[in-house]
Amino acid sequence: MNAPVIRKIRTRREYIPLSLVEFARLIDLGWINPRLPIDVSTLWATQKFQINPKILQYNFDLTEKGADSFPYPIDIEVQYATQSAIAAVEKAGGRVRTAYYDVESLEAAVNPKAWFEKGRVVPRRKTPPASLIEYYMDAKNRGYLCEETEIEKERQLSADVRGYELTETLKITSALKSIDQVFHGIPSGCVVSLADRKVFAPKNETYQGNQEQQEKLMGHHRMLVQFWNSIFCEEIC
Repeated sequence: MNAPVIRKIRTRREYIPLSLVEFARLIDLGWINPRLPIDVSTLWATQKFQINPKILQYNFDLTEKGADSFPYPIDIEVQYATQSAIAAVEKAGGRVRTAYYDVESLEAAVNPKAWFEKGRVVPRRKTPPASLIEYYMDAKNRGYLCEETEIEKERQLSADVRGYELTETLKITSALKSIDQVFHGIPSGCVVSLADRKVFAPKNETYQGNQEQQEKLMGHHRMLVQFWNSIFCEEIC
């Protein structure tokens, strides 16, 4: 009698390495606008990367190759980043945040056009699993669950240790996402109509409070226009 075949189930998340030299090349070639916030939706829109959360591909890992000459003050959200990569972006006047995406949120983020065309509600990003909480609560990693005061201390400490001066103010004008937000400028719980170029806000009280807060904190309309321009311009403009 044949022994049963034991199959190993792959449970480790995969993160696509993205070096600063590769990132600078995407900007130089016009695939990415460095003046707009950059996240997984922006990177997916270049069509240079493939991410499939169903097979545990879980986004990007920003690496330090090219750190010595990285010139762009970008505002970027990735899932992991090395300390040298973070320092290079901050030295240029930019901002890095590391943030977790659950499977549903990532499916929306990597193909927002398909998500919106189905009339699906913009999901809320779920809390990271216990194994990742510590990483995203560590200001050294610029984790999105940290207090901004703690991140500012780490920015200054990194500059002191590495021997460069931080700019007096960040060259960044965009607001940060909330911890449950998938898209810049679009609060959780909304429905987006590409045909009408409108965002329909929820009436559910659970989402209403979140939306009102986002509109106050984020300059909702301005960020939404930036989102259209960076992701959907070719299709709907």
